[in-house]
Amino acid sequence: MAEPTQFLTATIDEYLLSIAEGITHAQEQLNTLPTLGPQGQPLPWYLLPRVDFELRVSLQVTQSQALTRKFATTGVRTAAVNHLVFRPIQPGDTTVSGFKGEVISTIKGHFIAVPPNEGKPPLLLSTTVEKRDPGLYGISARVITAVGEPVAGFETHFNLDPALNLTLSKQDLPAYGGLSSSTLLVDGVVVTDASGDAATTLQMPAEPTGASVAVIVDVAGKTQTLIVKVE
Repeated sequence: MAEPTQFLTATIDEYLLSIAEGITHAQEQLNTLPTLGPQGQPLPWYLLPRVDFELRVSLQVTQSQALTRKFATTGVRTAAVNHLVFRPIQPGDTTVSGFKGEVISTIKGHFIAVPPNEGKPPLLLSTTVEKRDPGLYGISARVITAVGEPVAGFETHFNLDPALNLTLSKQDLPAYGGLSSSTLLVDGVVVTDASGDAATTLQMPAEPTGASVAVIVDVAGKTQTLIVKVE
């Protein structure tokens, strides 16, 4: 029977993640290399556009109290002493007798460097507030690319921030007790249109003059906080 130390105790996904972390670390080290030489001449810049990997393991059903105890220390719960384990292929495994009771598995794949936002220009978020009537404000958001192209089809989330609202309002209104139950956003989620615009309405008919209502706008990983001062 094989010893517990011959087997890998982590999961396959953990090993794949460790490979990805290693690639990221290698690229970070390459990024620290100087870009200019002693005379100011440009130096080569290195990028890992693709990394192929192959993981060959041997799957084996084994019965071992020692493995049960070993896995218990890692937090893995087992109901019996039978275990399906895997281990790296050893040089001596090339003989037929070496594979008795085992199945060889080969996992192949590759990691590909993908630019942020799939290589597209970065997104920009802008927001505006417009007073329409007493206690009624329009909240608008616009999403465009860095080259000015509107971005349609993105869910824009509008939310109130009661904690920030209370903190800011108490600065001018010490007796302020928090948002009124009638204060709300008419639409909490709006999809940007062909112009990249999304809008909602903030209703706060019972908020006292001087209160500050915080509205958080979140879209495509971009977040902005608007402070609407009740006039």
